[in-house]
Amino acid sequence: MILIDASVLVSLADAKEKDHELCWSAVRLLETPLITTWPCLAEALYFLGKNKKWFKQKILWQIVLGL
Repeated sequence: MILIDASVLVSLADAKEKDHELCWSAVRLLETPLITTWPCLAEALYFLGKNKKWFKQKILWQIVLGL
């Protein structure tokens, strides 16, 4: 398992983040599952929801749930 923090979650969900492609490239190469904590998820949702960008929160939930 690989533990990830809020910054990775934000980068995965927001295509405008500078590390978006880098994070997705790394995730695709991994053979072990990613895990996070509730506080990291809450922090990522907070940052994605700033400036009324709720649709980015939805993208993160889809990533987390594997949809």
